Amino acid sequence: MSAISERFQETPCDNIQEAYMRGAEAAATIHGTPVVGIMYRQGGRRFITTSIDNEFLLALIPPKEAPKKGKKALPFDVENERNRPLDEGHKNAIRDYLMNVEDYLLPPILLNATQALQVFPVKSPGRVQPCVFVLPLGHHLQITDGQHRVEGVREACKERLELGQDSLSLTIVEEEDIARCQQDFYDAAQVKKLSPSLLVEFDQRAPFNAVTRDLVKRVRVFQGRVQRVGTQVSKMSPLLFTNSMIKRAVCAISAGDQDAVEGATHAIGANFPLWQERIYTFFEEFTNANEAWSLVAERPPASGQPLDIPKQREDYLHFTGAGLLIMASVGFEIFRKYPTSTGTLSPEQQTAIQRLGRDIDWHRSHPLWRRSVIAGEGTIQPHRGVLKIAIYDVKQEIGLPLDEQDQKDLSKLQENKRKQAEKRAAKLAAAQESVPA
Repeated sequence: MSAISERFQETPCDNIQEAYMRGAEAAATIHGTPVVGIMYRQGGRRFITTSIDNEFLLALIPPKEAPKKGKKALPFDVENERNRPLDEGHKNAIRDYLMNVEDYLLPPILLNATQALQVFPVKSPGRVQPCVFVLPLGHHLQITDGQHRVEGVREACKERLELGQDSLSLTIVEEEDIARCQQDFYDAAQVKKLSPSLLVEFDQRAPFNAVTRDLVKRVRVFQGRVQRVGTQVSKMSPLLFTNSMIKRAVCAISAGDQDAVEGATHAIGANFPLWQERIYTFFEEFTNANEAWSLVAERPPASGQPLDIPKQREDYLHFTGAGLLIMASVGFEIFRKYPTSTGTLSPEQQTAIQRLGRDIDWHRSHPLWRRSVIAGEGTIQPHRGVLKIAIYDVKQEIGLPLDEQDQKDLSKLQENKRKQAEKRAAKLAAAQESVPA
C-alpha cells in the first residue's frame, strides 16, 4: 500500500510565485485554500509547517466536547480516537489564560491530514523546501497533539473576538492510519514538567513566584545563599536553602500552610505590594533580632569573610527547611493575631517577631525541639504532625495564646505522636527478641 502523500505527486516550481499560482489553480477546482508553508521529511514521512489565523483553523477542525459523566456517559472509543479524552478543566485553564493575558504564547500544534494534500514545493538543493499546499474544504484535519489548545482558543474567541485574527503555528503530517496517529500522539506527549524550583524562576507572571524571587534577592540572609535549582541542599554546601524551601515558607506565612499554594496565590495576588513588603520586613526583622542570622547577614559570600555554613546548619534548626517553615508559620499567626492593612510592621507585630528571633533558642539541642521536630538521635523529623507541634510550642513561648481549636489539635497531635512512638518501641522489642542468644 502506497503512502498517503504519494497519491498526489509533488509539483516542483521555480519560485514561490509560481508555486502560489499553481496552488491557487488547484485550490479553485476543489473549493480549497492555498497556504504557504515549509516542507520537510522526518522518519520517512512528509511534514508541512505553517501558520494560519485562528478563525480559519477552527473552521477546518471539528469541535470536540469533553465526555459526559454519569449514567449517560458513553465509553471512550479507543479504537477510533486519535487523542485522549478532552479534559474540561485543562481546556478551561487555557481559555482563561487567553482571556486574561495579553502577551500570551501558545506552542505549535500537530495535525494529521486524513487525505493527501496537493503540494507545490520550490526547487531547492536543501532538504527543507518552501512550498504552497492546498487545504481542501471540509473537516479533513484531525488533532494529533494540541486539542486542549485548539478548544481553549475556540472558547476564548467567543469572548475576545480579536483572537480570531491571531495565528497559531502548526505542523501537518498526512496520515490516515489511526494506529499510527495514536502512536504519534504518545510520542508527542512525552513532556517533562518543570520542577518547582524552575517554576519559581521562569514563571514571571505569578505574584507568588515573584515574591519568592524578590526575597531571594533582597533578604540579607538569603543573598547568595539560596540554591536556585533543585530541592535539597547538600550537607557540606555553603548554601542555606533552596528556592523551593523559600516558596513553601511564603505559602506558610501568607496562607498558614506550606502546601496551600492556591490560598497563597489568592492572598498575594489580591494585594501584591502589601505581601511583598510584609514578608520581606518579617525576615529582616527576624534577622536583626537573631544573633545567628545576623552573623550570616553580616558575612555575605561576596565579602570573603569566613563562615562555616555546614556547622551553622548542624547547630541551628532555623538554618534548615523545617526551621524555616516553623518560623514562617508562626509569622502567619503573628499577622493573623495583629492584622494591619499595610506592609509596614505594627509595634505589636514587630515585638512578636523580635521575640521569635531573640527569645526562642533555635539550637537543635534545646529541649523545646526534642518533643517535636528533633528525634532522639538528633535528626530532623520534618513531618507535618511534628511541625505543627513545634509551631504551637513556639506560639506559646512568644506569648501567642492557643485558642480552643489549637488546644484540641495539639492534644490530638501529641496523642498520635505517642502512639507512633509506642509502635516503634514495640517493633524494636519484637526484633530484639527474635535475635538468637
